[in-house]
Amino acid sequence: MYWKIIRKDRLNQYRNKVCQLNFLKEKKNEILNRYGLQAYDYSKIKVMSGNGRRMTEQERAAINVERYNKKINELEAEITPERKELATQITRVDSASNNWRHAEALRSYYLEGASKAEAAYSLYGDNDKQNIKNFSEILNTALEILESVSSTPFVQIEQIPLEVWNERV
Repeated sequence: MYWKIIRKDRLNQYRNKVCQLNFLKEKKNEILNRYGLQAYDYSKIKVMSGNGRRMTEQERAAINVERYNKKINELEAEITPERKELATQITRVDSASNNWRHAEALRSYYLEGASKAEAAYSLYGDNDKQNIKNFSEILNTALEILESVSSTPFVQIEQIPLEVWNERV
């Protein structure tokens, strides 16, 4: 049985990690594009400059890409289990709510790390002030639903796809 009450502070901590991960990926891609480095794992290559010379810009860039890869992998390993749990609980919000926007607001803002303007655009097709305000109201209602839904224990059940079920019969 799973039973952890999910509150706004926990979601904010998770969102901060997602935003940090997105930022690191963005910076890594900037380096890859700026220096024309190929998109492969530079952590497996030992980058050195010979004869005591100063490193070239490409060598420094490769070292930075290696550092970003390491940070990204660490953060992804930390985020993955929590993402799975939060996604499961948000799916329960979708079942408990009569408005599909509740779960979608939680997914886009907290799980994907979108800004309120970006999330409002994905829900309403426009991100003017009124839609951002509406999004904030939807998000607050969704947080209340999430807290109530996550306060009740549940058993996660893996569903068997219909095709597999038909083959067994």
